[in-house]
Amino acid sequence: MQKIANGQVGDPNRVVEEGREYTDNENGNIAYVKGDRVVVKDSDGNLVTQFKNSRSNTLKRIESGRWEPKYFLTNITIKRSIFDPLVL
Repeated sequence: MQKIANGQVGDPNRVVEEGREYTDNENGNIAYVKGDRVVVKDSDGNLVTQFKNSRSNTLKRIESGRWEPKYFLTNITIKRSIFDPLVL
């Protein structure tokens, strides 16, 4: 694990794979958030930084519009009929 100034973040690849993805509207970077861990990459996919961030600070960044969710999902119910073709 990589040790950084404000705490251990762990494997950045895991945060990127499993975390929520946000666009930083101030600089165009992509922030990946998993729990209190944040990994920031530039538009080319290069690692910019990684750090621990409180959930309240993450929410402030989202509510202020600085971080915009890349994908927004709502509660959608998908119903299928047994007669629908199976798509693989």
